[in-house]
Amino acid sequence: MNLKKIAFLIISSFIIINAYGQNKQVDFGIKGGVNFSTNGGDIGFLFGGFTEFNFNEKLSLRPELLFSAQNMDYEFLNENPEANGPYTGNIKEKSILLPITLNYELVNNFQIALGPQFGYTLSQDIENDSDSFSLRADDWDSFELGITSGISYDISDNYGIDIRYTYGINKRFGFNSSILQLSFEYKF
Repeated sequence: MNLKKIAFLIISSFIIINAYGQNKQVDFGIKGGVNFSTNGGDIGFLFGGFTEFNFNEKLSLRPELLFSAQNMDYEFLNENPEANGPYTGNIKEKSILLPITLNYELVNNFQIALGPQFGYTLSQDIENDSDSFSLRADDWDSFELGITSGISYDISDNYGIDIRYTYGINKRFGFNSSILQLSFEYKF
């Protein structure tokens, strides 16, 4: 999917959301926080916005549009006994994420969430620790499909906290991403 199609889908979604948003069963908000790769690496960050379609008091659908900067350490074990290895390095990636979760309120102010997450890599910075092996940015697929799940707590009508885990379904150069996110949100 090229960038023009993605932009068209995003703009169309916001127009539809805005038209539906005239009904008070829709909430809008912003969020920001940190993310950690469970594969190791430095702490990253995320920020963006969301729309929440409340079907009833317990069930809602929540698409989000997020910018994420995440870091991951990598290690390749070389199967050739005569070669040097393992090969290690660090990947710093900046992405646009589109998680779409179905949220269910278990008890007062505590929700669980589950759904797909679509990601598109904007840029990558790859540091290799070995001269004999090099992982290149063009070795990676720019599109990622993941499954995300989490829990959230509404501190008040406007403020909330969210903890989420996302696992990349499609492997990108032999890896499945594995990201833990902690974010704070504000509903308008």
